[in-house]
Amino acid sequence: MYQALQKKVGIQNAIVELGYSFVHGLHKCSYDADCELFLKILMGEVNEEVYHEQNRLQSDLNDMFVMLDQAGNANRTTGKLFKDELIVALQGFFPDKSEERMTALKASIDEDVEGDIIEYRVLFEEDREYNQGSFAEEVKDQQLQERVDYLNTLENSMWQQVDEDYMINDVGIMRAFRAVDSNITKDTLKFYLERCFNGKYKDGDLVDVLQAMNRVRKGVVKKESKFKSAGSVLMKAAKNGKQNKGALDALEAVRAMWIEKEMAGTRLKIPDGEAPPPAVAQAFLGHMLEGAVTKKVDAALANGETPGGDAPTE
Repeated sequence: MYQALQKKVGIQNAIVELGYSFVHGLHKCSYDADCELFLKILMGEVNEEVYHEQNRLQSDLNDMFVMLDQAGNANRTTGKLFKDELIVALQGFFPDKSEERMTALKASIDEDVEGDIIEYRVLFEEDREYNQGSFAEEVKDQQLQERVDYLNTLENSMWQQVDEDYMINDVGIMRAFRAVDSNITKDTLKFYLERCFNGKYKDGDLVDVLQAMNRVRKGVVKKESKFKSAGSVLMKAAKNGKQNKGALDALEAVRAMWIEKEMAGTRLKIPDGEAPPPAVAQAFLGHMLEGAVTKKVDAALANGETPGGDAPTE
């Protein structure tokens, strides 16, 4: 930053004044998720990978919406989704979100789009000043807050594992992470351990707990979810698991909703979209959900029937 300001103004006093004003402005606008994150990166609290993680999340969400759109419209992209199906997809994508945060996401969608049908590209659009709508901002705000919550809980857990010199060993670090995240994988745990020790470590190695936490804070941290679609045909069909697992769980959640709607004969189609094929919920990616509803659908299909009758259209 100093070099950039030096090129812009040149004079030392002007550099200091402009730099102070810039940082003060970031503090003043830290209610905005982008400004808050930029300030944290500038002050060395986190590295730029956290910013890229935010972008990846938005990209994953958009990809999931497109997959859902195509799945419900005979592999055709309409650019539109039913709001209730989109919300169910979000609940599948974010299985660990609190009810309060999920309610906030729903409210942000209502602020961005009116009606029961959503043009999902609108949820990520930027205006001329590069500001996004309520939904995109809410997603970023929640991601940052969940990061803070995770780190605070982790730090409390680590302090319970220190010795009298405030040092913690590899076993204590593993216990701390597992206390925070019961679904953490061995590979992820190893990754975090290497970050705590700033590289490779040996069994029994010690590190100052504050130093370990500072190293953890600078990178991406997030709680891992136990994905419901793990091991399913959905997962196998998605290039051996290379597809985003959250998106797969989102699609599974919506498929269950589709089955219920087909059974009741209430499934609609997007206006100007392809009519949904018979029993589309069951045919989707060749995967059958387990449960009583699916068994009823199987029985109906075996008898050559369309479950729930013909789906009405708008």
